[in-house]
Amino acid sequence: MTEEDKTYFIKTGTFSSKFQYHNARCTEPLEMGEYFQVINNFAMEVGAGMSVDIVAREYIEDVEENPTIYNGMPLRTEYRTFVDFDTNEVIGTAPYWHPVLLKNHLKRMSDEQMRRDYLTYLSQEEKLNYEYNKHVNKLQKEISKLIENIDLEGQYSIDIMKNGEDFYIIDMALMSDSALTEFINTEGFVK
Repeated sequence: MTEEDKTYFIKTGTFSSKFQYHNARCTEPLEMGEYFQVINNFAMEVGAGMSVDIVAREYIEDVEENPTIYNGMPLRTEYRTFVDFDTNEVIGTAPYWHPVLLKNHLKRMSDEQMRRDYLTYLSQEEKLNYEYNKHVNKLQKEISKLIENIDLEGQYSIDIMKNGEDFYIIDMALMSDSALTEFINTEGFVK
């Protein structure tokens, strides 16, 4: 596979455009500059700041054929694990698609696409929570082993995506800049 045949996921150094997912996925390196500008402009509109950094990674195709939300993003099971690199400890984990937060967000949106996304989420909520609960303890143990060998300081969030039987670290951020801290469950499970 040549570089021209790959599909990429792009974001700024501080913002991923999940709400406009069609701008975060590109198939040609030449598209990246234009898509980056759109993502960066949207980030500024919602108060997420401007960044001159572009992050590109190979797009991970959805092997589970999940339904999509946010203009094309597969609704996969995702985890946000909070870690403390000073103590090399996992603080806790929250579901990236937290039921309370996501339902409240989608339910109050007025456009037709968001209403469809709300119905899509409702149809997948049980599956997402089941998979989250099934894997969260093992995932926290693996992250605990992983962070022992990383030379960082402070507290971070690490986003992990499930794709079939595989798990991918897809993002990291300072914990102080991360959403979902109010949903950290040190026991891991969604109740």
